[in-house]
Amino acid sequence: MDIALYHAVGSLTLVSSPPTYVPTDKTPTSTLGLSESNPLPLLTPIKLLTGTRLWISSHGRILELFPTAPLLPVFRNGWNKLPTELKVRVLACNLTMSAPVSAPVSTPIGMTPSGNMCTALLHHLRATPEMARLGKEVFYKTNTFKLQPSCSTLYPIINPQYQPTPLGTRYLAYPNRTVQGLIRRIEFEFVLGDPAEWRHLVRFARGNYGFRALRYVTVVGEWGRSFLPALRSVQGCVDVMAGQMHGCARFSCDGEVVFRARVSDIFRVTLGAEIEVNERLEGLVKGKILFKQASGRRD
Repeated sequence: MDIALYHAVGSLTLVSSPPTYVPTDKTPTSTLGLSESNPLPLLTPIKLLTGTRLWISSHGRILELFPTAPLLPVFRNGWNKLPTELKVRVLACNLTMSAPVSAPVSTPIGMTPSGNMCTALLHHLRATPEMARLGKEVFYKTNTFKLQPSCSTLYPIINPQYQPTPLGTRYLAYPNRTVQGLIRRIEFEFVLGDPAEWRHLVRFARGNYGFRALRYVTVVGEWGRSFLPALRSVQGCVDVMAGQMHGCARFSCDGEVVFRARVSDIFRVTLGAEIEVNERLEGLVKGKILFKQASGRRD
């Protein structure tokens, strides 16, 4: 249960998810919301008028907090009085996403919204010049962006933020170079055993696609099926995988390598050496993807 104090500068509407139970507090309703020890349970949407100070408890996560009245000069004057550091923290609440930001994918039937491009950024870019500048910096500096080679390309006119780069039979869509200097974190997902996708990763690590300000990269490996015929022996698995990964991907920033699943779980290895095949293949991959520091805190 979350308890918070809300002070409405403009009219606000608060909405929470359905409660798991109905409180049985016998306290007179006239005193609800006046103190942290006696908050008003948020069970249905409520509207707070300007100037209202109210303690609220929600038995589910508050889903929406939005103004229901026009933002008058009082908001502008209050915003202008805030220090830049506090403005950045406020914008981060709107523009920092919990999941990596990825590009939509084009398919024969149109665009598939596989990404979660933050449309809220566009609203901030249309606001004041200062809010547009700070919003852009916050969005690109605080979010993790997902890159993943694909057989499909993008329609640039629909999605100008990402530009495709072909390599072999794979395209890699990534944010425009004009904003790459702001991006700090990348999640790069590729199929292990696919030579074209491996080459994309190597080129990305070299800096061929830009991203000179990276601080942390998470490489996510998904086991492909190109070496499936070699599963008759552990060494056969290792030899086939090594043949698909020429050279090394050397990053100048910190990072880590993670796997979607264990090899033995994906292919139901019946070699009688499941632990060995997992350790040797994962060790092979990690030995070819090098970072400035193999583990560390993401700034």
